[in-house]
Amino acid sequence: MTFLTSPDVLQKAIQVVYALLIITGIVNLFLSVMRKVKPIYVVLACITLALAFFSALFLNWKMYETSDGFPYSLAARIVRLPLWVLLTYTVLLATTCVTGLVMFHFYGKTRLSATSLKESLDSLSTGVCFAETSGLPRLVNVRMNELCMAATGKSLLNADSFWTALTDGNVATGGTAVQTGDNPMVKFEDGRVFSFSRYERRMAKKTMYEMIAVDITEEYALSLDLQEKNAELSEFNRRMRLYGEKIDEYTAEKEALEAKIHIHDELGKLLLTTSKRLQGKPSAQEKRNLLKMWREDLEAFGVFGKDRKHDSYRELMQAAKAIGVKIVFDGIRPTGKRATKIVVTAAVECMTNTVSHAKGDEMYVTVSECGASLELTIKNNGFPPSEEIKEGGGLSSLRALVGRESGTMIVKSLPEFELKIILPQGGIL
Repeated sequence: MTFLTSPDVLQKAIQVVYALLIITGIVNLFLSVMRKVKPIYVVLACITLALAFFSALFLNWKMYETSDGFPYSLAARIVRLPLWVLLTYTVLLATTCVTGLVMFHFYGKTRLSATSLKESLDSLSTGVCFAETSGLPRLVNVRMNELCMAATGKSLLNADSFWTALTDGNVATGGTAVQTGDNPMVKFEDGRVFSFSRYERRMAKKTMYEMIAVDITEEYALSLDLQEKNAELSEFNRRMRLYGEKIDEYTAEKEALEAKIHIHDELGKLLLTTSKRLQGKPSAQEKRNLLKMWREDLEAFGVFGKDRKHDSYRELMQAAKAIGVKIVFDGIRPTGKRATKIVVTAAVECMTNTVSHAKGDEMYVTVSECGASLELTIKNNGFPPSEEIKEGGGLSSLRALVGRESGTMIVKSLPEFELKIILPQGGIL
């Protein structure tokens, strides 16, 4: 049986197969050119396409039929071939076309080509653009083009104009310039924030600009939260500084109020006692006792003996003498209330440590003026500390007191104990 004598249905089926092989051959030729495969594969694709085309053309034998019968030609030879030969040829041609289609399809997925770099850049979440110094883009990925559209309302056709718009903050309604200058940042309508940067690259003796856009939405949100917390801390520090400046005033007012309450209570008791005794017709001796009691209480309240001054340094010396410590003062003795309080408090703290830890009996206190500062240095003749001193309640309280006066406190452990306090002189002497 030949193709010419085969059933009409089989002839049409074979012709349909060859039509599909023609389409497959066209696809193979297109893929071989696009994938830039070796020339031999391009030639093979052309040959298979030609074989499929001419075979389909010759198998359409009716177009060659004349009134005198089927002419003797190449088409006549093909349609009169044994059917098994034609079917074998068709199978081989179909196998070649399908194999070429599969090979060309996977060729681009297993080998790098000119489009591979573009495809990989387009898959990035980061915007990338390479452009010449004139602004002409050479390589732009999808993300960078989207950002340009959102920021300027135009596609990225001039990288230099786009960069100028970013650095000047001239963005469209689709975004808001968060930061301008050399490191611009833009916040877009969808809430995302991108940071843009540009670098100069030297490639093949030619200068190019690389522009990068990085999604910093989370980092920007964290920075806003940090700014808010810093503002709260600044306000808290301001209130604390104000409190530190007013704490002496508040303490003085509290002490004055407590003194007034004490005087009020004591005078009330004294008046009640006097009234009760006078009602009982006291003797002359009892009256003298009442006068003595009134005088003692009034002296305690400060009504008498106003010329007696409170001497903190004298009391410090008396306290040191009482516990067996000799204090050697050198330099000046500040008379200001706040400076005196710091000097005496530091001396008392060091005197306690000298007796309990250093086992010493002498303490050397030096107060001197150094420019605009007042320096206090305290040492002792006891044993040096065996390890680094850890500040406890007393030294920590002293450090807080010095800090309220904007001073500095330094504690040295080796080779010997030394406490140094540096205070600004303004308003504390």
